[in-house]
Amino acid sequence: MDRNYTVPTHQNDKLDHLITAIEKLMNRYEDVETQLANKCSISDALKLEERINQLEQRLASHENEVAPKLTELPDKIMTTALPHSVEKENGISDKDLIKFVVQEEINKKNQLRRKTLKAVSETSLSIAYLKRNQIMFRREKLAMQYSLETSLTEFLMWKWMTTTLIKCTG
Repeated sequence: MDRNYTVPTHQNDKLDHLITAIEKLMNRYEDVETQLANKCSISDALKLEERINQLEQRLASHENEVAPKLTELPDKIMTTALPHSVEKENGISDKDLIKFVVQEEINKKNQLRRKTLKAVSETSLSIAYLKRNQIMFRREKLAMQYSLETSLTEFLMWKWMTTTLIKCTG
């Protein structure tokens, strides 16, 4: 056979086309694999469904237990309720009860106001004390500055007078 023999170009085109088709299939396969990796497994889904069924059964059993009790409740309330006239004789009337509750709320508000006023007055006293101290500090500071300036002025005058006297006598 001749070593220089080459495959016709028509066969090369078919081979290239086949290779590109295989590459596309591989890409699709990889996409499907990544999508499957993000999905949950069937066993996990079955476990969750089983747990949901168990919870639904428990809820139904609790409802069955509570339903008769709820139907009996209005009957028990009616039998244990006292007549209105008996309540008035033995207990506090609604009007008195309302007055008591309103008075309690008024007392609470008044007590809160007193606490607030006390805190405000203490704060204003402390602010006044701070202002007074600040004014006194400023006054002392100004007095010290004045005495320093006076001393400096006196010293400068003494120096000027001595130098002048020395010049005049000298």
